[in-house]
Amino acid sequence: MLVPNTDLLEGPQPMEAQAETKSTVEAQAVDDPPSARFTWTIDNFSRLNTKKLYSDGFFVGGYKWRIVVFPKGNNVDHLSMYLDVADSTNLPYGCSRYAQFSLSVINQIHYKYSIRKETQHQFNAHESDWGFTSFMPLGELYDPSRGYLVNDTCIVEADIAARRVETGFVGLKNQGATSYMNSLLQTLYHIPYFRKNVYHMPTTKNDMPTGSIPLALQSLFYELQYSDTSVATKELTKSFGWDTYDSFMQHDVQELNRVLSEKLEDKMKGTVVEGTIQQLFEGHHMNYIECINVNYKSTRKESFYDLQLDVKGCRDVYASFDKYVEVEHLEGDNKYHAEQYGLQDARKGVLFIDFPPVLQLQLKRFEYDFMRDTMVKINDRYEFPLELDLDRENGKYLSPDADKTVRNLYILHSVLVHSGGVHGGHYYAYIRPTLSDQWFKFDDERVTKEDVKRALEEQYGGEEELPPANPGFNNSPFKFTKYSNAYMLVYIRKSDKEKIICNVDEKDIAEHLRIRLKKEQEEKEQKRKEKAEAHLYTIIKVARNEDLLEQIGRDIYFDLVDHDKVHSFRIQKQISFNLFKEEVAKELGIPVQFQRFWLWAKRQNHTYRPIRPLTPQEEAQSVGQLREASNKANNAKLKLFLEVELGQDLQPVPPPKRTKRDILLFFKLYDPSKEELRYVGRLFVKGRGKPVNILAKLNEMAGFSADEEIELYEEIKFEPAIMCERIDKKVTFRASQLEDGDIVCFQKSPQVGSSDQYRYPDVPSFLDYVQNRQVVESIPRAQTKTKVIPSTQEASIQEMTSDEKTESNAERGDSNRVYAENPQKKEDFAEATSKDQEGESTHTDFDPLFSLLSPDLRATCSQLLSKYPETMKDTNKWTLSLRGFLLGQIGFVVSQLQSKGKENCLDLPLDDFLSTLSEAEGLSVNVGWLKSRVTALRDLKKAGPSVHASLSSLRELRAKESSCINKAKETESALEVYGTSITQLQESINRLKVELTSKQEVNSALQAQLEGVTAERSSLRKEIEKLEGELGALSHPDFSFQNISSLTNII
Repeated sequence: MLVPNTDLLEGPQPMEAQAETKSTVEAQAVDDPPSARFTWTIDNFSRLNTKKLYSDGFFVGGYKWRIVVFPKGNNVDHLSMYLDVADSTNLPYGCSRYAQFSLSVINQIHYKYSIRKETQHQFNAHESDWGFTSFMPLGELYDPSRGYLVNDTCIVEADIAARRVETGFVGLKNQGATSYMNSLLQTLYHIPYFRKNVYHMPTTKNDMPTGSIPLALQSLFYELQYSDTSVATKELTKSFGWDTYDSFMQHDVQELNRVLSEKLEDKMKGTVVEGTIQQLFEGHHMNYIECINVNYKSTRKESFYDLQLDVKGCRDVYASFDKYVEVEHLEGDNKYHAEQYGLQDARKGVLFIDFPPVLQLQLKRFEYDFMRDTMVKINDRYEFPLELDLDRENGKYLSPDADKTVRNLYILHSVLVHSGGVHGGHYYAYIRPTLSDQWFKFDDERVTKEDVKRALEEQYGGEEELPPANPGFNNSPFKFTKYSNAYMLVYIRKSDKEKIICNVDEKDIAEHLRIRLKKEQEEKEQKRKEKAEAHLYTIIKVARNEDLLEQIGRDIYFDLVDHDKVHSFRIQKQISFNLFKEEVAKELGIPVQFQRFWLWAKRQNHTYRPIRPLTPQEEAQSVGQLREASNKANNAKLKLFLEVELGQDLQPVPPPKRTKRDILLFFKLYDPSKEELRYVGRLFVKGRGKPVNILAKLNEMAGFSADEEIELYEEIKFEPAIMCERIDKKVTFRASQLEDGDIVCFQKSPQVGSSDQYRYPDVPSFLDYVQNRQVVESIPRAQTKTKVIPSTQEASIQEMTSDEKTESNAERGDSNRVYAENPQKKEDFAEATSKDQEGESTHTDFDPLFSLLSPDLRATCSQLLSKYPETMKDTNKWTLSLRGFLLGQIGFVVSQLQSKGKENCLDLPLDDFLSTLSEAEGLSVNVGWLKSRVTALRDLKKAGPSVHASLSSLRELRAKESSCINKAKETESALEVYGTSITQLQESINRLKVELTSKQEVNSALQAQLEGVTAERSSLRKEIEKLEGELGALSHPDFSFQNISSLTNII
């Protein structure tokens, strides 16, 4: 389990037997290598009487490290071991150190059985140590036969690779495909003058980062400046109006830069920082056409925030600027038509009036290939200098109107790189924040120091040669195309360096913003810490009688309580449960002696009920042990019900003594007249008792008279269908199969002959209604939120655009202007349109203004509005334009025609009606425009079904998207819940692997012993066969004792 060391003790502690430690560092060269192995030998290990022990300090990658060991475990029954930054207290603010490392306990009998665990971490002042709380079981470590402790000596090794040096900067997290945005944001952040003005943008305490681009950018810049870890960009992208899909869609850096600049420029208007974007990034150039043979010249001044420079066919930036101002000759068939002079030979070109202090150059790496009919990436070599002189050759790029006193000498500030092809890739940036010689590479979360060669020459693109593998064979070198190359360059004018590379500190941040961002940062840090230490704690959810009273009938109807809304305690696992009860007494004001806790259990019918009280033996355990023993689902939370008995003075009293025959029941009261279900209390009943014995008590709890007739029902389950059965009041509780935690619902018995009629007369029908009802909420239409979407992404916008709103408002304004001449009609129009806007019926039967239309036109409008009510309701443009125009403009025109003697115009067909309009004189209306609108009405009618279908499809897609997001959240929650269990399981697996290896070794030894026994057995078998042969010879017929005697005499 990877965790920061949470122990608060500092330094080595006293010990009974002094530990003799020896340490060595392998591969430790004079210049201090970026990786090395440190070996620490600890003698007298089993006799150490200290909680934790530090090794000697050792240097790797320029940093001083040390190992921290907890010989008896860090509050666990495992050896705990961490890597620590030895001089963490001397780290400067914001400094962090990154390392990949492994920790090992060496097996001194068989080295291959050594236990090794590896991880990586970014060390800082807040997290100066990192490692493994449960490295290996203490039982295995202290078992001499295992080989980890030989002669009471333990050997520990640390392999450290310092992959990243100290930078003082942090990176940005990638949401999926946002590296292009991260590289741009890092570039903008490291322009201090821009960052300072972003801080000065006015925001309020009520603003939310997800709904305010300025506040989201301020928050992001603040975290980049003061955070110790990489920073997330979700709040900023949400303020853009992006959803999850947009975060996985790679956009164009240039377009995002322009859109973001426009948004910020718009937000800065009318504030103290108005004009900042223009002051930093805006330059001007002049487009000109000058006739050769006559004295005529046409010029047009334009502004730019960035310049697009050609890469193809250009060697470097200067060649691109030469091409940018290259003169084009207009002659022959392409002559220029000059006013008063006709067609003339001319020169056409561009010259710069002024350059901005921060010059952004977009390199055209992507172009359309007409021969291949596709977009391609230009990977040609393209050079760019550290210093860019745009006054070269007597100001060849400048117009005659340019201010020659301004020195246009620029210093390279950042290089944005694209690595990949035309269909996708990865973005990162090389930046030198203070324009010094030190470059930094910002690659999402990773920030590294780089040299000038890596930042410049290696980003030129082109081809690279690899030396031949066998030089003696005279083979040609291998060439390959470099797909990583510069995509955008940012230069800062040398004369403006002091102004732009300025100091930005906390005084530049508004006080309310500073307080808010500090608080948010502290909350995020606390959440991150809690998540890292989650395995050390148990969340205990304590439900009380008060929670049941508050929730049943309001938030819930089934079961007893929503555990997400009850009191929660975060308790260390090793804390005893009795100490937890003291914490409850402090928090809830209930003395320990008056507390009795019940465990909750999930039944097979998917209900969740209190099952039994805790035993004294269980309360003597630790919180962690109790959770593991009681929670088969391995949930990280322990759920309890706190039973508190109140005396007559409503003060806590000791809980009643409970026997095995007692059953705890919970009671709900149903009122059919109010259709209301509420919790009224709980009772202990005897298993052999009958419901009839407690009727008086139930009436008292409900506030009924003592002799009120009531009906009782047991709430059994609610999934997948309601099961609520009547309880026989004359049968015992045990015979009715009632047990601890069951719920009894009761109500007044229906009166015989009563005329009262209720929709849901009894508990089962009411619960069935609650289970199957659909709650419909009427939510006002939210105003359209503008999305910051670069043009490279195809976007389908269903709401009204700003132009459509302007046009619709203009039409509505015309209608109001017309009706101002006829107050009565104006009132009718206002009444009719207000009904539409309030969401009432759009049918024309009740609209007095439709009486002003001709029959054909009236029928057309009525048919459209009645046939497509949803379409009309979802599309503001149609509603406003049709109502405002048709009921306003046409109605007024008809009244004017009637006043001119055209009294029968209402009965004319549509074409004749329009002809009458065209023949009428003196009308204050554009008849041609009116005709176009009526024609548009017919087109609108035809387009209605397809638009309605598109809207329906959109709703389905949004519903699916919402479902996917919900499933993703559920999956994330599940992963978080089971993460700890998986880690523990992995540790158990590793431990079993070691045991298996040890047993395999024993098995091998036994196998070898068995083979030896088998060989010995084979040898004995041969001797037995030999003896049997000799024995057979003795039994041969020719053999006799006489022969033996004769042979003896001869000898």
